[in-house]
Amino acid sequence: MKDNSFISRVANQQADKFNNSIIQNIIYPHTAVSEGIARLIQHKFDLLNPTQKIYAEITLREAKNKITRFQPKSYDNVIVKPKVIYIVFEHTDDQSDEIIRGLWSNLVSREFSDGSVHPEIATLFGQLTPPDIMLLAKLFSGESQFAKALLLSMKSAYVLRVNSDDKTFYHIHLQQLGLIESVSGNWHCTVVGKELMRSISSIEFDANKKKYNFQEM
Repeated sequence: MKDNSFISRVANQQADKFNNSIIQNIIYPHTAVSEGIARLIQHKFDLLNPTQKIYAEITLREAKNKITRFQPKSYDNVIVKPKVIYIVFEHTDDQSDEIIRGLWSNLVSREFSDGSVHPEIATLFGQLTPPDIMLLAKLFSGESQFAKALLLSMKSAYVLRVNSDDKTFYHIHLQQLGLIESVSGNWHCTVVGKELMRSISSIEFDANKKKYNFQEM
């Protein structure tokens, strides 16, 4: 994980540079975003403080790189929802964590390339902590190779213990968000939970159908 003092120094030195590069070098024309929508996103970006701009720029750049490497360049009939990107900007503080930022960039890459992320899914993801994500990934790991890879990566990065069979605060939190449910005493992902996991999964993982390298998020 990046040292926060280092990020702060970079923020003070590079904020103006990043501010001018968001539209020209990242969003338009490398994604499905039209120039008009890109300018709306630029306006929201301009309202961030210098450190937030650094994290937002890194997340957008990572998303753009994933799109250019693993998605076709035809974006016919794609409608990108600026609200999804606004929500990403609202959670820049979480993106100091490399794994969490990688998941946000996955979400952004899906929205930029195919417009498939519902704003409510982005809002729900913003309410999750690493233990919440680990629990959701564990419950979904039987249906998703990405969830398995994510769970392994998070177990190696965090000193956290998540038991999918218990009834902890994390279970109740995810249940109240509509992401999991208890059926006959066993916890399962709901349709909403599965859609959230799909939205934060990697288009690289989809393209290659192999073990995902989280170090390249």
